[in-house]
Amino acid sequence: MISAHEIKLLTPADQQYLDLYGAGRYSQLLSTLNGPIQSGQATPAMLGCAALACMALGRTHEAADLAATAVRVQPGWAWLHNALAITAHAQGDLQKALTEQRLATRLVPDEPGYLALLARYERATGQAEAAIGTCRQALALDPEHTRALAELGQALREQGDRDGALQQFRRAQTVAPHDPQGYWQEGRLHLEQGDPVAARRYLRAALQRNPRLESAEEALIRSLAPTRPWLQGVLLHLLGFGRMGAMGWTTTVFLYYVGFRLLQMLWNFWTPVQPLAQAVLKVVSAYLLLGLVGGQLLRRLIRLGPVATRPT
Repeated sequence: MISAHEIKLLTPADQQYLDLYGAGRYSQLLSTLNGPIQSGQATPAMLGCAALACMALGRTHEAADLAATAVRVQPGWAWLHNALAITAHAQGDLQKALTEQRLATRLVPDEPGYLALLARYERATGQAEAAIGTCRQALALDPEHTRALAELGQALREQGDRDGALQQFRRAQTVAPHDPQGYWQEGRLHLEQGDPVAARRYLRAALQRNPRLESAEEALIRSLAPTRPWLQGVLLHLLGFGRMGAMGWTTTVFLYYVGFRLLQMLWNFWTPVQPLAQAVLKVVSAYLLLGLVGGQLLRRLIRLGPVATRPT
């Protein structure tokens, strides 16, 4: 995240890396910057872009190191403090995230995106009242800023103002109908209020807008069995199987094959264990098959049913 004002300060050479990040070409960006980073010739902007790309790829520790180096070299750029705050939050260092984000908003006080992220960290550190004030600052700059609306709704929810929270989530749905956040947050609110039927409608709407929104999938599972934690656990476990991609299943099948070979060696060495070993293999095979078929089927089934529509 970088403000429009700060983008104008980038050199054309640095801008190309921000363009790669914006296009989602994270691996290409990092491959291109590997040489300058290793030789110590990377500019602060290059380091910042690399940090954001690493975050997008889940390489949190590497991202944190890059962002910290960029801030040391150029402490006057708000977007670098913002990047460092994001990495700190991902690592669980909420106080550092809050400190860095406050620095970002002091350097560029008129960027609603920076203020919305500050509100998020204020909420995370138990400062809901401060978060409400920060969100109102952001919305004064941009009344239709989706993240600020969502953060304000969450802060109001934490303060016990469910009606106020619902109003903000509905506003977010209206101003950004293709963004899942307003629907996801309203679904969670209904679930907390003990209305799983309404919750499912909004959670499905969120998944229509972002099929990979795992938090909405998990909330849908909880809405199906709100009073049966054991069943929630079973379904969430099955859901995990359904999310496994080709690499995950390749690894699983490889480990199964290794286990099979080890058991085969064992029963060849000691024949009496052969029936038990074969029974174990059958159970594991059935378990994996159930996970493969059941997980995918579950992900499809939870999406079936009524879906909330955009507020009028």
